[in-house]
Amino acid sequence: MAKFFETPALKDGFFTLLFVVLLGLVGLFIPSFMMLIQLFWAVPLIVLLVRHGFAFGLYTFVFIFAILLVLAGPVQALILLLPLGGVSWAYGLAFRKDYRPRTALLLGVGVTMAAFLGLILFLVFQRGITLDYISQQLQANVEPMIEKYRSEGLFNKNYPGFTEETFRQQLQIAVQTIIRLFPALSLIWGTIVAAANYFFARSALQSLEMQVPVVSPLSQWQLPWWVIWGFIFGYAAYLWGDYYEVAWALVVGQNIMLLYALVFFVLGCAVASFFLKKYISSSNMRWVVVLLCLLFTGILLVVLLVLLGLLDLLFNYRKLARA
Repeated sequence: MAKFFETPALKDGFFTLLFVVLLGLVGLFIPSFMMLIQLFWAVPLIVLLVRHGFAFGLYTFVFIFAILLVLAGPVQALILLLPLGGVSWAYGLAFRKDYRPRTALLLGVGVTMAAFLGLILFLVFQRGITLDYISQQLQANVEPMIEKYRSEGLFNKNYPGFTEETFRQQLQIAVQTIIRLFPALSLIWGTIVAAANYFFARSALQSLEMQVPVVSPLSQWQLPWWVIWGFIFGYAAYLWGDYYEVAWALVVGQNIMLLYALVFFVLGCAVASFFLKKYISSSNMRWVVVLLCLLFTGILLVVLLVLLGLLDLLFNYRKLARA
């Protein structure tokens, strides 16, 4: 065993295998943790691929798959490892080939979404899980939740507007909204997972004193102005679908606008970061301002940042050279 750990590649492979398998099992048996785990699950495998090459990474991945195959079964192993393998290989290639951060992130998002699409198709054709099935399962949870609130007496405490029927309608609207916006929500979550794994892997490689691409400060992030046309198309589809009662156009427009809300939010954060750095020199004071804004504005801050990102795309408040 001592001689085994004297070989750096074998030692790294062993601990990567152990880490990935344990986190996979935790996510499998405690599903509420799985979303958090997805944000950094690929990092050990990415580091292994960058340090020791794709051949050794493939051997390790095969062992990981074999262990999860035995412990969790073929379906669960596939569901767990398809997104993991895709984003790991994408970023392993990106770091080894020194891709620019923008190119690497686009590659990671694309591969992650392809993996998600593959899983969706697998669940639809092999397991019979469709959006209608998911909707029925969500709707089935409405009455038990109402019963729980009723048993706790919350409907008898005379909260203004909080009646059993109103609450039922709100839950049903929420379920319908989730189903309607499922494509955009999937894309947004795939983007968050891909971006989180990229930046965590980059930090891990930096801590190992390996050369990584330079990422521009958040305050310098921008997009070309013509990106706004996608939002205009989505908004036009939404208005058309709403006015003429064209259901598919309404859904397409809502999904496009939700995707752009994430884009505008990130740009809004970049604009806010730019002006905070410009007018407040102390980093500690900048954090104090951010925390105060979070405490006293809440969800309003998100709306303001989305609006700020939209306007900056049009008017370039930071006067940066256009991308």
